[in-house]
Amino acid sequence: MMHMMDSLFRGFGMFNGVFLILFIPGVILLGTILFKGLKGLGRKGELIRSKPDMQSLHSKIMRLALDKGGTLTVTDVVMSTGLSIIKAEEELNNMVDGLRTKMEVRDSGIIVYEFPEIMKRT
Repeated sequence: MMHMMDSLFRGFGMFNGVFLILFIPGVILLGTILFKGLKGLGRKGELIRSKPDMQSLHSKIMRLALDKGGTLTVTDVVMSTGLSIIKAEEELNNMVDGLRTKMEVRDSGIIVYEFPEIMKRT
């Protein structure tokens, strides 16, 4: 009886060893995939864009500025890109450098983003 239990546990131990050898790397791999996938999510589950995506968005905003005569409002960007008001304002504020993009508050209180290089073209 003792010999049978000993072989049973030994076999089970071997199974555990094989299981652990295969299971642990699988869990680590799955965790890595999930982490990298979730790492791209910002607050409130919004996707964090990579640099090429941001550059593409900035290009769209610049083209919109060209179409609008070199001045934009947050509303213009929201309507053209489909971004939320907060994200559109963030993107415009990120573009403000005092040279290519300036932010001005009109007497009416409306914030306007000016693109001087584009304004000179029109």
